[in-house]
Amino acid sequence: KNHHHHRSSMLRVLRLRRPLRSLGHVTRGSIGSLGSFGHVTRPRVVFGRLLSSSSSSRVVDSQSESRSASESARRPKALTWSRRMKVYGELSKFKLSTLVVVTTAGGLWLAGIPSLTTATSALVGTSLAAACANTFNQVREIEFDAQMKRTRGRPLPANRITPLHAKVFGVTTGVAGTGILALGANPLSAGLALTTILLYTSVYTPLKRTTQHNTLVGAVVGSIPPVIGWTAGAGTLLDPEPAILFAVLFAWQYTHFLALAWLHRRDYANAGYKMLPLYDPSGEKTALVSIAFSAAMLLVPVVTTFTDITSGMFLVDGTVLNAWWLLHSYRFYNDDERESNNAKARKLFRVSLVYLPLFIMLMFLHAYERVPQEVQQSAVSDTADNNEVQPLRRSVSVRNYHMLSQSLQDTFHDLRRFFDSNNISKNASGGNDRNKNNSDPVVVTVTSATTNMDRISSSVGRRLCPHESIAHAPAGVAATAPVAATQERTDG
Repeated sequence: KNHHHHRSSMLRVLRLRRPLRSLGHVTRGSIGSLGSFGHVTRPRVVFGRLLSSSSSSRVVDSQSESRSASESARRPKALTWSRRMKVYGELSKFKLSTLVVVTTAGGLWLAGIPSLTTATSALVGTSLAAACANTFNQVREIEFDAQMKRTRGRPLPANRITPLHAKVFGVTTGVAGTGILALGANPLSAGLALTTILLYTSVYTPLKRTTQHNTLVGAVVGSIPPVIGWTAGAGTLLDPEPAILFAVLFAWQYTHFLALAWLHRRDYANAGYKMLPLYDPSGEKTALVSIAFSAAMLLVPVVTTFTDITSGMFLVDGTVLNAWWLLHSYRFYNDDERESNNAKARKLFRVSLVYLPLFIMLMFLHAYERVPQEVQQSAVSDTADNNEVQPLRRSVSVRNYHMLSQSLQDTFHDLRRFFDSNNISKNASGGNDRNKNNSDPVVVTVTSATTNMDRISSSVGRRLCPHESIAHAPAGVAATAPVAATQERTDG
C-alpha cells in the first residue's frame, strides 16, 4: 500500500515538472521500458532538493542585492546648495587660492590700479584660473590622493562628487577666468593665466611621480599670479618689477613647500610621489635648501631700494622681516630631533603663511611709481641753470589710496543724490515738508561719510609722503599737471 502511494505521488510530480533532472530526480531505469518505472526517489528527497535549489537561488539574489547596494553606496549622494559650494571650495583649494589672490593684488597694486573694473577683473579672473588648475590636479590624482591621509578626505577620493562633475566645474572656471582677464584686463594677463593652468595640470602634476625636481616647476607656476596682477595694471612685462615679483614668490615657495613635504613625507612615499625629503632621511639637505632660499630673500630689499622701486624704509623693515624668516629656517636646520620630531618644520611652515603677506604689504607700501618724463620736464622747466632732470617719485600706495578714496567719494555722492531724489518725489506726492531731508538719518550718514572721506584722503597723503612733490594728487591729475599746481591744490 505504501509502495503504490509513493508511486502515485511521484507520478503527479512528474506530470507537473519536466524534465526529471530539473527536480534532481534520479532513476535507475528508463521510464516505460519493460513496463517498469524502476526505482524512484522518495518524495521527501525530491522536495528536499527543491528546497535546496530555492535556498541557493535566494543566496544568489542576496549577493546581487549586496552588489547593487555597494554600487549605490559608491554613487555620490545628491548635493544640497551649501554642500555643493563646500565641495567647489575644496576642489578650488580655497585657502591656497586666497593666497594666490593676495599675491595678484600685490602685483596689481605695485603697477598702479588703472580702474576698479580692471582690478576686479584681474582678481576674479586669476582666482577662477587657480580654481581650474587645482580642480584638474585633483581629477588626475584621485587614486593617489586616496592613499594619503592628508588628502583622502577630498571630494573626489571621498566620492562626494563624480569626476565628470569635477571636470565640468574645472572647464567652466577655466574658460570664465581667462575670458574675464581677456575682456576686463588685457590678453597678456589671460595668456599668463592659461599658461599657469597648462603648466600646473600637464607638466607639474605628472612630474610629481617622476622626479624630485618637480618642485622647481611647481615654484614657477606659483610665481606667475603676481605677474598677472602687474600685467593687468601696467600692460607690459618689460619692466624690472615683474621679475622681482616672480623671484620673491619663487624663493618663498621652495622654503614653504619643503617644510610641508617634510611634515608629510610618509604620505608622499605611500602615494609614490618623488619629493626631496624622501631622498633625504636625515632632513639635512632639505633644511639647507630652505636656508638658501630664505637667505636669498635678503637681497630683495637691497635690489628694490637701489633700483628706485621702493624707498629706503623697505631696506630697514624688509631686512628685519627676512631675518625673522631666516631664523626659523636655521632652527629647522639646527634641530637634532628633526627625524623624530616635526615641531621645527611645522613652525617654519606656519611662519611662511604669515611671512609672505607681510612682506608683500611692506614692499608695496614703500613702492614708488615712475612719473612720466614729460611731467618731470615740466617740473624743472622754470629752472634755467638746472641742466639735469631730477627724478620725481610718488608712492604707489598713496596714489592707489587716492584712487580708491575718490571712487568711494563718488559712490557716496551717488547715494546722496539717489536718496535726495527719492525724498523729493515722496514729498511731492505726499505734500510733506522738503526740510525733512535734512533729518533723514541715511542722508545725514552719507553726507558725513562724504565729508570725512575728503578730509581723510588729504590728511593721509600729507602724513605718508610729506616729502614727495606730487604724492598728494589723485592718479589722473598727478600724471599730467605741473608740480606747482598740484602742490598748491593739495595744500589748499
